[in-house]
Amino acid sequence: MKKILFILILIFINLNAGNFEDGLNAFSIGDYKKANKLYTKACDGGYMKACYNLGVSYVDGTGVRQNYKKANKLFYKACNGGDKAACYNLGVLYVKGSGVKQDYEKANKLYTKACDGGYMNACYNLGILYVEGSGVKQDYKKAIKLWAEACNGGYMNACHNLGVFYDKGRGVRQDYEKANKLYTESCKGGEMNGCHNLGFLYERGLGVKQDYKKAINLYKEACREGLMSSCLNLGVSYVTGKGIKKDFKIAKEYFEKACNGGNNQGCIYYNKLN
Repeated sequence: MKKILFILILIFINLNAGNFEDGLNAFSIGDYKKANKLYTKACDGGYMKACYNLGVSYVDGTGVRQNYKKANKLFYKACNGGDKAACYNLGVLYVKGSGVKQDYEKANKLYTKACDGGYMNACYNLGILYVEGSGVKQDYKKAIKLWAEACNGGYMNACHNLGVFYDKGRGVRQDYEKANKLYTESCKGGEMNGCHNLGFLYERGLGVKQDYKKAINLYKEACREGLMSSCLNLGVSYVTGKGIKKDFKIAKEYFEKACNGGNNQGCIYYNKLN
């Protein structure tokens, strides 16, 4: 009897996993309604990844009408079932007050649960709460530990933020060399704010040998990826001629790009050149 029961459980698990996989396939070809129906079947059968994916669909309004309350219930179910990404997403909803009453303390608990389970996004967000003092007592040192954990886990935003703290001396002794290493790591990992800040260190010679050309190359990389503060700095470089030949026409183009991207200082400099 026990053997029969065990086989039935395995069949049930495989069926739910199959519905989930079929849902993923449907989602990949843009059949979102079918995907959500399959996620629902798998979720109702206790497959937590499906509950998570269905919750994401309700947050984004993909194949269903956007509904934060339904997303909340689905993330809650998945989180209690051991899905750390769901705990994280539920925490985000509590921070934003989407479908639930804003509650930083609940967000803190959910981020902690997800972080303890190895979900690095949650460690990063939990660090933000400690910096802001939202739902917890402000504590830069705890934030630093959390960002160090997330950075070591490959979350580049955390490497960048940790770099900023060493750059500015917040919660730690100011250390430009450590900031340099962290900005470099985040920049290589695709975090453009890290590239920008690393460029600034090279421009000013902070923790590194002053190198205007390296600074310009880093600003160019970040500007190409849409970071307007880097476009602004490039414009300034072309005006001052530091590390590059003066060219007011190119400077104007970068100021215009920064301005169109929402950088007010870029608008001011662009108008001055006009």
